This record gives sequence, structure tokens and C-alpha cells, in this order.
Amino acid sequence: MRTVWREDFPEIESSWGTLDGEMDMVPKPTTETIPLLPTGHARQEVEWIAEHGDGWFFYHLPMETLESYLADWREAAGDKPYAMAVQTELADDPTAGPEPIHLGYRAGTEWFAEYFRDLAELGVDHVLVSPGGDDPAANLTRFAEEVVEPVR
Repeated sequence: MRTVWREDFPEIESSWGTLDGEMDMVPKPTTETIPLLPTGHARQEVEWIAEHGDGWFFYHLPMETLESYLADWREAAGDKPYAMAVQTELADDPTAGPEPIHLGYRAGTEWFAEYFRDLAELGVDHVLVSPGGDDPAANLTRFAEEVVEPVR
């Protein structure tokens, strides 16, 4: 990816295939590069991801597992960012505890605020949230007002 972003009509030969210099990718990035964050393990070891990626993007994990993954990541990658995705379904009751859902939780806003504080303390750099429901725009607004603002 970085080669086709940097070079015009690149020539590349690798186990993934060959570019013979007759094809180019446009448009080119307007910045030096675009950050690449492999997702999950990408069938690679953490050390490879740390060497070749600009960060690591992973899915939500149980806290004990997340602590272990973060420790391995920091050992291999230093300060490169660790990002994760969490499905966030807001319960009507702001005090509701968590219920596991696919790739995340259904919980009250108070629990989510504490959860995101805990993630920050563990060293998670970025979290992609995905509020579900019948009205995603309204749920995202509620999430911003009732979870993000109190965490700041």
C-alpha cells in the first residue's frame, strides 16, 4: 500500500502478486502517508504488526484479555496507538449494568462512562463506538451527551 501511495506506476513483485509498472493508483494521498492499523491479528504476530503498522485496531475483549493484549502491544510497539471497536447499545435505564451483545455491550450510560474511563486507564488510545438501535443518530447524540461528556 505504501509503495503504491508513494510511487507513480510502481513495479513490485511479492508473494501477493506483481505490479509491472503499467498501472497506477489515483488519487494519491495528500499527506505523506495514511496510517495503517492492522485489524485483529491479520494472521500475523504482534511483533510484525508493531513493525509494519502505524498502530493496532482490535475488537472489544474482556478486561483481563485486553490487559494482556495491551501489555504485549506496548512491549512490541511502544507508544504506537492501540484502538478498538465496541458496539454500544444504550439501555433506557442509565444505571443498567452490562449485557453482552455481539462485539460489545448493552448497558446504561453510567456503566459505559465508567467502562471508557477504565479503557483509558488501561492505555487504550482510541475507541470506535457503534451505537445501534432504530435511530442511530439520536443514539449517537445521547451517547455523546451522557457518556463522552462525563468521561472528559
